[in-house]
Amino acid sequence: MKLGFSPVLEPEKFRTFWVTGTAWGDYTQRTVGEKKLEARLKVGLGGLKLKEISFRLPPAYQERKVVSFRAFLKGKALELEGAENSGKIILRWEKPALLRAGDELLCEAQF
Repeated sequence: MKLGFSPVLEPEKFRTFWVTGTAWGDYTQRTVGEKKLEARLKVGLGGLKLKEISFRLPPAYQERKVVSFRAFLKGKALELEGAENSGKIILRWEKPALLRAGDELLCEAQF
């Protein structure tokens, strides 16, 4: 499964509800200082096998160079492939990340 978020209103501090056929939860995105963007995907109920997540950068970050990507699930770092394309961060996993109710996926981009 792939999920993508592209906030327009207040992308520096954004929150929304999401739903798929197998799970629902909330997504938050916020800037941390001048050099980090965090995106959190929380599962409220159900489960999903996530292969890719993407999120749009706030305008102030779109001209900056991303120096690293990281993602954590249940406090453990996930091996991933990260890319930045046209103001969007795309994170992919070779094997899908299994998220269940109560899990939180934390994604970070360092600038």
